[in-house]
Amino acid sequence: MIMCFSTSRYYDWFMDNIPWTVANDFMEHIVQQRMDHELYGLRPNHRFFQQHPTVNDALGNLICTGYVTIADDIDTFTADKVIVKNGKSYDCDILITCTGYTFGFPYLDKKIINIENHEVPLYKFVFPPNNTNLAVIGMIQPIGSIVPISEMQARWVSQVFLGKLSLPSKDEMFEDIALKRKAMKRRYFQSEKHTIQVDYVKYMDEIASFLGCKPDLRKIALSDPKFALRLFMGANVPYVYRLVGPNKWEGAEDAIRSVPYRVKKPLKARECRIRRHKRRGVMGVVLSLKRTVVQL
Repeated sequence: MIMCFSTSRYYDWFMDNIPWTVANDFMEHIVQQRMDHELYGLRPNHRFFQQHPTVNDALGNLICTGYVTIADDIDTFTADKVIVKNGKSYDCDILITCTGYTFGFPYLDKKIINIENHEVPLYKFVFPPNNTNLAVIGMIQPIGSIVPISEMQARWVSQVFLGKLSLPSKDEMFEDIALKRKAMKRRYFQSEKHTIQVDYVKYMDEIASFLGCKPDLRKIALSDPKFALRLFMGANVPYVYRLVGPNKWEGAEDAIRSVPYRVKKPLKARECRIRRHKRRGVMGVVLSLKRTVVQL
């Protein structure tokens, strides 16, 4: 359900229209309700939106039960110990370094794609400006699912290769790459991890606008305001981009409308029978409040 909310147009619009500090305060308050990150030693030295988020339901319980111990940053190693920056040392039998992935294209000439410091010189993270007869699918780290984005990239690439869509000039593509790098450096703390970041809704809309499959919510609102509201408030599922444009799907609207039902259906193996209280009206509420005050 969290992913459904965070990939909605409403969430995207809301975060874009409030001050950056307020947006961070809002999200930090939400995650703090789930777990006190400072108490557990997990609170970072940067704000919420300055890092790619990680959702983990098990870590808190593992810390509480002693299976996981949170330590300071590593300073040095010895033959059998790990020494962290606050001076503490830990006996260590096995060391697993979770350094993430190093990506690259060693089989390609560097004149085609030259990756330095994990920065990928690809237009919209897809086309190398020097060789637009080549395309890379999935070289992104989205806040959201990577699979729908990869599909959208593939749809765009196929239209370009078929000659139905064209790309900007080489200079314009390099300029766009530079602008995206600057934007990422302003938003995220410096890390090799934060070089291919994209926001799910914005990126999907951007590529969809090239294809002509981005839905016009204002136009839809004139004929079906309830459905337009669903598109705005609900999860931005991939078949949103099958309503119009090339390869549109007649079943897209029904699939979008049924998302809330299909998300909840697997959890409804047992119907809960709860006692339903009759509505008591205004006077009933007033009398209940009076009784509460008297008891206090």
